[in-house]
Amino acid sequence: MKVSGLILAGGRASRMGGGDKCLITIGGRTILAHLVERLVPQVETLAISANGDPSRFEAFGLPVLPDAGSGGAAPAGCEGPLAGIVAGLAWAEACGQDALLAVSGDTPFIPRTLAKSLAAAMSTAPARCAVARFGGEPYPLAALWATSLRSDVEKRFRAGERAVRIVQQSLGAAHADFEGAYDPFLGANTPADVEALKTLWENGAVRD
Repeated sequence: MKVSGLILAGGRASRMGGGDKCLITIGGRTILAHLVERLVPQVETLAISANGDPSRFEAFGLPVLPDAGSGGAAPAGCEGPLAGIVAGLAWAEACGQDALLAVSGDTPFIPRTLAKSLAAAMSTAPARCAVARFGGEPYPLAALWATSLRSDVEKRFRAGERAVRIVQQSLGAAHADFEGAYDPFLGANTPADVEALKTLWENGAVRD
């Protein structure tokens, strides 16, 4: 399976006072740098999903995909992560890939086996979408989407659906369970989360 990767960095970070959460520094590197390092070995191509001036990500040398819009009905960045996934699926399909691995841009310590495990779950089910799960809790923004779903997902988005979880459930998504001493999908949603991520790094828990 040929997989493209997409880092979803288009959120407004309202609980963090705004700004790009992916540019928060953990252990001397930005969250985005941690993600890129973990994703590059897992995918054929990699892009960032973000709105606004793309030059702020120039140092990473990756394509920056603006969210899919809804005809100007909402300002850029207000459509939610499904808008980024729609744009990412179109890009991955144009790249000739079989699937899109979409991950949240504030989760620096995703598993290095994420793509492989999700692909296995998708194949076993069988299904065209697979979602990561830790401790029984699904993480809709750590998922593998077959590019053959592009038109279907876009149609749901254009019809007004914005909940990624609902779309995945309607598609009969498979799940891949992950285990370990810490939650690899912990995101920097609040200042407390950032401190927890820093502690994980400082304690050496995620140097694998």
